[in-house]
Formats: sequence, C-alpha cells, structure tokens
Amino acid sequence: MTNDDEHLGSVLRAYRERAGLTRDQLAARSRVSAANIRWIETGKHAGSVAVLSALVQALDLGATDAHRLLLAAGRRPGAA
Repeated sequence: MTNDDEHLGSVLRAYRERAGLTRDQLAARSRVSAANIRWIETGKHAGSVAVLSALVQALDLGATDAHRLLLAAGRRPGAA
C-alpha cells in the first residue's frame, strides 16, 4: 500500500477509518481539532510536524505506517 503519489489527506483518512474513528474521536485522542483534521484530509492544510506526530500517536501507527504518513505529507521521517 505504498505509492509515491499518495496524498496526505487520503492516507490519514484511511488510517482513521481503519481505526474505526470519526474525526471528532481522533480529535479527542490527539488533541488536534476536528477542523484541522478535516483540513488535512481535504488537502487544505499539510499539518505541522507536531500535529502529524500527535495523529500518529493517537492512531497508534507502527513505524511503517508512520513513515508512510510523513512521506505523504512531504516530510522526511527522522529529519529535523
């Protein structure tokens, strides 16, 4: 399920849905607003590293899935 052309919004939405969470539930778990999650999922916002990290933790993503999410966001995992 890797594709260099994946969009952050579709990757995040897939992980959220796989976890069986609504945007509001993910917002409560991650302390990221539901509006911010919606903006990321619809491509209106890329999300900061801090926001993406909070979402990764809230979704309990493993290293491979976290890497995929960060690559979709145009971030290099492990880069400062």
